[in-house]
Amino acid sequence: MEDRHAKPIWCDGLLPEQYYLEDDNPRIVGTAFMCKSPNEWYERWEFTLFLSKTYNSRDDIEWEALLPPENVTRWLAYDRFNQKIQFEPSAAENDPPC
Repeated sequence: MEDRHAKPIWCDGLLPEQYYLEDDNPRIVGTAFMCKSPNEWYERWEFTLFLSKTYNSRDDIEWEALLPPENVTRWLAYDRFNQKIQFEPSAAENDPPC
């Protein structure tokens, strides 16, 4: 990420809690475990994973297919103040050339 304040932040795991698979805006909502270096802070944020299509059940989700390819950007947004992170793999774009 270009934001220098975001570079040391990472997501240590996701805990899905609500599935809106057949909704007009299919998504999964839950808790993200966010960290900034082992000794600084560890927080629980809300995450939303936007899905590119609807699913009949959780068993129908191809989890590996949800991951964006390497060298893409614009598929992740975060709000440190409100402790929220959003993933939208279908919005991914190729990284701009260096």
